[in-house]
Amino acid sequence: MNAQVAINKVRNNLRRAPGVEGIVLGGARAIGLHRPSSDIDIRVYYDDSNFNIQQINEVVTKIDNENREDIIAPIGEWGPWENTGGTLEIGEYQVNLVFRNIQEVTKAVEDCIAGKFVPYYHRGHPHAFMNTMYIGEISLCRILVDTDNQIADLNSKTFPYPEILRDNITSYFLSESILSLKLAKENMQKGDLSYIVGHCYRAISSLNQVLFALNGQYCIDEKGAIERISSFEIKPSDYRVKVDKIFDLLSIDKDSTEEGLDILEGLVSETKSLLKETENPLK
Repeated sequence: MNAQVAINKVRNNLRRAPGVEGIVLGGARAIGLHRPSSDIDIRVYYDDSNFNIQQINEVVTKIDNENREDIIAPIGEWGPWENTGGTLEIGEYQVNLVFRNIQEVTKAVEDCIAGKFVPYYHRGHPHAFMNTMYIGEISLCRILVDTDNQIADLNSKTFPYPEILRDNITSYFLSESILSLKLAKENMQKGDLSYIVGHCYRAISSLNQVLFALNGQYCIDEKGAIERISSFEIKPSDYRVKVDKIFDLLSIDKDSTEEGLDILEGLVSETKSLLKETENPLK
């Protein structure tokens, strides 16, 4: 079985389930960064008014290799933004199903177009779940089912990248990266390594958000963000190499940690310069 056969099996079996408004291919396979053995990431957009998780589970059980029951978790178990999902096996592929409330996604897209973004503390996301992930998923997906053209309509609104969103994200997250760097440096002599590492990760995650926005790209996950930035036109020199070096240096050895923080400070400074260079002079 090839991957497309597995994708078709999910699409054809879920498309008629009550409440399903759209099915899309997401993740690495949607943007061409996958390997032959990569997981298959599929998002299902549903209308909350007539969606039935029990009926969805009945369908999923039939197409899973081992016909396991209750693969899809109850609505809300994954948190307020992930809604629900589950992992099944079809042939030799792991298929990750994630369910999104179409009304919530529509609101998030509208908010992002208006420049409104919000980071949320959410399990599975070491930095934050952001409502911009919804618009990014819509922008980067490959549509498999779109009952009333809602997905296509939302997708058309994601281009070009909203300038007001770019300005707000870069301003907010540059400030966050500067603050996190400051707190990490101030506490270096106290020996609280986990606190320092946490702020370093937060600073780098914030820089990632700035660089995605600067390049007019949506960040849909912390995972793989550094790799995607490597292909961007606007980024600090040797960004990925320097980020890896920072985490390699962070340790109980204070000299090594100080060297890592110096590299991080350079990345923050270079990102700040890149942002200044790309500012609209007419503003």
